[in-house]
Amino acid sequence: MTPAVAKALGLADDATEDQILGAIGTLKQPQTALQSQLGQIGLALGVTEAATPEAILAAAQARTTAQPAEITALQSELADVSTRLKALQDTTARDRATAFVDGAISEGRVGVKPMRERYIAMHMADAQGTEELIGAMPAITAELPSGEIALQAADSGDLVTRARAYQAKQKAAGIDLGWTAAVTAVSEGKQ
Repeated sequence: MTPAVAKALGLADDATEDQILGAIGTLKQPQTALQSQLGQIGLALGVTEAATPEAILAAAQARTTAQPAEITALQSELADVSTRLKALQDTTARDRATAFVDGAISEGRVGVKPMRERYIAMHMADAQGTEELIGAMPAITAELPSGEIALQAADSGDLVTRARAYQAKQKAAGIDLGWTAAVTAVSEGKQ
């Protein structure tokens, strides 16, 4: 029987009795450790550390059947919170976008007013890019007494001065030149 036991333990057929007993002792160590861990699992599941494996299994099964309802409730609550957070973020982004675009309109930024809703949507998606785009647009700042429109841009002061001088020169020559034509002419290099 010794060779059969030795073979079952993974030893050679000619293993000694001491080798067989040592292999059996080694098999007991994981079982003892497993029993200890099973007791700790039992405690985590709410049963005593000395509970039988059957009682621990029953506690685990009871916990497993209760969890899906708890998880479903938590998932539902998380979805609700996520929805409310998204709505709040959208409202905040829309408020910021509307304030910026309406401010640009009040500054007289050319082309913003007819595309107000589009610029608001763009700002909500890319605030910095939209602000750069609108910031680069010229602003109509005032209506001059003769009905002319002054443009405010980086070089508009010089352009306005040159356009007025060109318009006055043409008027002295008997040519009634409108403001837009004067700005265009000066922009093309006429003096």
